[in-house]
Amino acid sequence: MDTIRTFTPSSKIVQNFLLRTYGSNQIDIFYIFRFLARSDIIFWMKQNSKTQSIGILGAGRQAATTAGYLKEMGCTVEFFFCDSAYVHQENPLLELAPIISEKSDLSGYKNILVISAVGSSKLRKHLVDLWPFDNFFTLVHPRAWVSETAVLGHDVTIPPMAVINVSAQIGNHVLLHVGDTIGHDTTLEDFVSLSPGVHIAGRVTIGQGSFLGIGACVRDTITIGNGVLVASGAMVVSDVANSVQVIGVPAKMNKKLTEWY
Repeated sequence: MDTIRTFTPSSKIVQNFLLRTYGSNQIDIFYIFRFLARSDIIFWMKQNSKTQSIGILGAGRQAATTAGYLKEMGCTVEFFFCDSAYVHQENPLLELAPIISEKSDLSGYKNILVISAVGSSKLRKHLVDLWPFDNFFTLVHPRAWVSETAVLGHDVTIPPMAVINVSAQIGNHVLLHVGDTIGHDTTLEDFVSLSPGVHIAGRVTIGQGSFLGIGACVRDTITIGNGVLVASGAMVVSDVANSVQVIGVPAKMNKKLTEWY
């Protein structure tokens, strides 16, 4: 029988539902976490298992990257979803799956698991708000490492070589990239976006919708506000207020922002 690991007493209910829905021979490992009052699912597919269909919110290069992760994990992409203003016939993702929008008939997609895949916090929230169902799941790539005491929200992407350390808390709709490291007891709030190679020390808090560029680093015990843009290569060594851009080493405010990046 396949291994089932549970981290919350209430996850037995979710476990039974998953077994009834997918069958014990289809899923290799279920990781079931508790985030606030919600149990969420992270699954790794067996190489020889029946293919699981997944929908992706997004139709750009991040969506293509996520589609590659899913393919490696034995899944197929059922559709890509984007704002109707950006649906066009030249999109190369059409070779993988159809691209649908909020103007499509979405009733047939209610029971298909979906994950958002947009690099911009602002645009990712826009697509999540457009999507009418609550059928998000959280993806952890087999080559990532997540502490069993970490708490993950729903619709989180943990890619290859990412590390989530002890007692970290990751909110909903959070996007990490290759090589990111999250220190112990650190909190990433909803819609945070990390570029590749971001390193965050312990006991850091990063507010909703903040975006950290490639190679940015954050010292321990720092608080970064909501809607902050941390430039590539910046080193954050002091607290950052809401809605500003910081650049440099050490990072200093460059300008105020009126919207998420």
